[in-house]
Amino acid sequence: MLILGRQVGQSLRVGDFRLILRGRNPKDAEITLVYGHRVRIMTVAYTLAFKLGKSITITPYSHRGNEFINERAMNQVNFHIRAPRDVPVIRDEVEAVRSQQST
Repeated sequence: MLILGRQVGQSLRVGDFRLILRGRNPKDAEITLVYGHRVRIMTVAYTLAFKLGKSITITPYSHRGNEFINERAMNQVNFHIRAPRDVPVIRDEVEAVRSQQST
């Protein structure tokens, strides 16, 4: 299992899927899911797992940070990702650096 924190507006790629965190509130997270030319906007309750394809499971969790130390925690969601080892999981900022290096 891999755990990645994403702030509102940030995305990550899991295999052929891109997840974008659109917003969050105390009970759920709003996610845009992009697969090929298909786009799906969904609201997922924290701790409720959903599947991508046959072998990938994503579970959003509310990030509970210390607001005195990290005010950004209010806009962050942790994603617990279960996927086979051969499925790449790439944060958007890492993907941007890779694309700049290849040009």
